[in-house]
Amino acid sequence: MASVRKVLPGLLILLLLSLLPLRSSWGGEREDFSIAFGLYQDGLYQLASQRFGRFFQDYPQSSRSPQALFYKGESEFLLGRFKEAIEDYEKLLVNYPAVDLR
Repeated sequence: MASVRKVLPGLLILLLLSLLPLRSSWGGEREDFSIAFGLYQDGLYQLASQRFGRFFQDYPQSSRSPQALFYKGESEFLLGRFKEAIEDYEKLLVNYPAVDLR
């Protein structure tokens, strides 16, 4: 029973996050990237990948688009979805060959 009490808050947070729209209707480019990056930092790679993918679609001309694509690839890699990660990295190299992510 004690282990259920430890896991339950995390599950509730994941449930609430999954109910949020992929694109925040109240925010813009900066907020959308911050949400995606926060999910990545919290280890919620599935949600982060979805958010970064949506960011890349919604803001293709953004200066943060290369970072979004990179972190989408990183999220896929950390989820063990290596084919998808490679596709993201290749898209990054094709679309932004001169970008320096350091």
